[in-house]
Amino acid sequence: MSVSEGDAERIELLVDDAVVATTDSAPHIFTWDSTGHSEGSYRLKARAISEGRTFTSAPRTVIVDRTAPLLVSRTPEDGGAVAGRDLRMTLSFSEPLHPANVRPGLFAWDGLPADSAHLSEDGHALTLQAQARLELPSRYHLLAQDNGLTDLAGNRVGPIETSSVWVVPTWTASAPVLRIHAEDNNHWAPRIRAASSGTAYVALMDITAVGMGGRSRTALHVSHWDGTMWRPLGGGKINEREVFRYGSFSFVMDASGAPLVSFSQDAVDDPTAALAWVYRWQGAQWVSLGGAIHEGASEVTIGTALAMYEGTPNPTSVRSRLRSSPGRRAATKEKTAWPQWCGPSSTMW
Repeated sequence: MSVSEGDAERIELLVDDAVVATTDSAPHIFTWDSTGHSEGSYRLKARAISEGRTFTSAPRTVIVDRTAPLLVSRTPEDGGAVAGRDLRMTLSFSEPLHPANVRPGLFAWDGLPADSAHLSEDGHALTLQAQARLELPSRYHLLAQDNGLTDLAGNRVGPIETSSVWVVPTWTASAPVLRIHAEDNNHWAPRIRAASSGTAYVALMDITAVGMGGRSRTALHVSHWDGTMWRPLGGGKINEREVFRYGSFSFVMDASGAPLVSFSQDAVDDPTAALAWVYRWQGAQWVSLGGAIHEGASEVTIGTALAMYEGTPNPTSVRSRLRSSPGRRAATKEKTAWPQWCGPSSTMW
């Protein structure tokens, strides 16, 4: 402390208006031992006495803090998801951090270092980000080095436990759960595709048991994400009927961005047969391509797959079928017919 315009006979240090130290000669230096004081805020002032007059300085606020900052939350939580192609996580602490000790290099996701570390204005929230081209979806674990983070009083932040985060496409994280009917219905695992425009589509097979005779009502549902909600295409049902047999389905996009689906169901006029079907979305309705794919009576198709080949607008369908022995056949769509492309095969190709 210093005195201007003359010498002071005595200078006192006051803590919350109580004198804790006195000096009567320059330099006027005080050491205040706060170990006997509890944590909290204190007002310090200096008071000079000269020729019976008293001069008091403006107060200074000092905070006594012996508690290390605690990590109180993470956004997203451990195992949560972040949308986009950048890794991001915000760590929230119980008290402000000292900005001088905040550095990106203190953190990494599975060896991928953070590119930036931004401390919020109030010092409580630390946002970490790594800008990298990632394969989606992917899971990464945030690892904290000997972090060196402290609060404003110099108390070190304790160990930060490893946590994980999923990085997913933006539309996956923002879209709500897609629900078709009642909770007791069965569904084949959904297929998700994205058109070149970025529009997301999801397809699933809805299966509802009918009575005790082994029959089920099946229908294929395809919906697209419009930025706000999932909207069904063409009423959301393709070829809804009661059947004995049904198989897995396939879902692809053609070069124009139109969705195509293939699936198997009982033949309408022959309950012993199950045939393959292919439908394309034509902008206003689902259109069957060439009708059912079959070669004769009592054929049972147990699974289908679709493929689009570069340079041709027509799809190729591969189906697994049962007769006297298992086999696989491939056919390609040309005009309105499904000519055979290759013969039966008992091996995978």
